[in-house]
Amino acid sequence: MNYLMINIKSYMSCIKYVKTHYRWRREWDLEAERDLRRLRVFSRGSSALLLVITAVMVALTVVIAIGVGWILADPSGLEEDFGMTWGQSALFGIALVAALVLVTATFAIIFRMMLNISRGRSPFVEDNVRMITILSAIYVVMPVVLTVSACVGESNCALIAIIAAAIFLPSLFVAALLYTLALVFRYGCCLQKESDETL
Repeated sequence: MNYLMINIKSYMSCIKYVKTHYRWRREWDLEAERDLRRLRVFSRGSSALLLVITAVMVALTVVIAIGVGWILADPSGLEEDFGMTWGQSALFGIALVAALVLVTATFAIIFRMMLNISRGRSPFVEDNVRMITILSAIYVVMPVVLTVSACVGESNCALIAIIAAAIFLPSLFVAALLYTLALVFRYGCCLQKESDETL
């Protein structure tokens, strides 16, 4: 009789645990669904704004690239107008256009991620991991381009060092953060695959 009572108590305890766990799991699923809906709504609005910004950046990059080409095509007034030789002007123009291309690529990548999320895709997919890794690489390359464009024609080594440090340190910090975020997203992809395979 005692054995039967212990089994009934164990059984009731198991049922109570399952009900509590099911209720907790259901509440967690509902909260996750609400968060995912909020993320999709935010991504929809952000992707529209980012599309406009990306289009403006593409147009600005094209106009500046044409302007740099036009200025470099007539080297007679470069020394008088800008105080730079043709080589310095070319280096500055190329660095300026490269910086604009990198900024435009950054906006385009973020736009693509937001568009994918707004269309109902999970944020934890390999495509987003790859895009965040590319953003990290852009933030590694960007300080080189900005330093070159800022230091063209400058002969003061101390000023060049200060400019380089002011540009490199924050950019490398952001690159490290983005790379860490890419690793977190990669881990989220693995968990998402495990969850999908379990179901």
